[in-house]
Amino acid sequence: GGSYSVCDGQYVSTLIQIKDFSFFLGLYSDISPQLESWKGERRRALNFILYASLSLSLFTLIVIGLNREKNRVRAHIMEELEQKVEERTAELNSALREIKRMARLDPLTGVLNRRGMIKILEQEMARTRRYGGTFALAMCDIDYFKRINDTLGHTEGDGALCFVVDRIGGLLRNTDSLSRWGGEEFLILFSQIDQARALAAAEKLRRSFEENPWRPDYTVTCSFGVATLGEGEDYNDLIRRADEALFRAKESRNAVGE
Repeated sequence: GGSYSVCDGQYVSTLIQIKDFSFFLGLYSDISPQLESWKGERRRALNFILYASLSLSLFTLIVIGLNREKNRVRAHIMEELEQKVEERTAELNSALREIKRMARLDPLTGVLNRRGMIKILEQEMARTRRYGGTFALAMCDIDYFKRINDTLGHTEGDGALCFVVDRIGGLLRNTDSLSRWGGEEFLILFSQIDQARALAAAEKLRRSFEENPWRPDYTVTCSFGVATLGEGEDYNDLIRRADEALFRAKESRNAVGE
């Protein structure tokens, strides 16, 4: 015995051989409803897979797009932040340079203050020790400055200080330096110069005040003490000797001492 099934289109033929008999029993079954049901389920499954794939692809594209936009926005924000940081850093550096510059300048006259001149003296000492040569200092004091404040007022006294700075500054070389040392005293550095030439330069400054009055009714004069760097000295020794030379010049005023 045995059985055999053959599918022909929408029909299934089943042949059953009866044992010990020489004939077959044929059974036919109509499977079209099952096929239609299976096809429908298959279509639904395929549609589901298609929709799921499309949805996943769309979701993936959206995620990729959002990530790209997020990265673009982040890069733009970072670029703006970096630009702002650079701008703020530049402003800060500029402000720091201005603070350092102002810390070395006298606020009234605009020339170097004591701190600024000491820095210049340190540089001049280092240059002299390395390359040789010498330099000189001239301590300058406005004669009878207290009289100007007492008779004309402190505002006019400030004007006299600025006048002295403008007069001296206009006659110095580019390599020389001028500072307000304190009150009505000024310290002048003559770079690469000997004593004789330094005395001549101080005398030229002294005469310029006589020849160019501060005001038609008031002439400001100055006294100078000059000292040139000696062997084994530092700038503190030189300042002290220039101050001593100024003291001798102040005995007669409107003079140059050494």
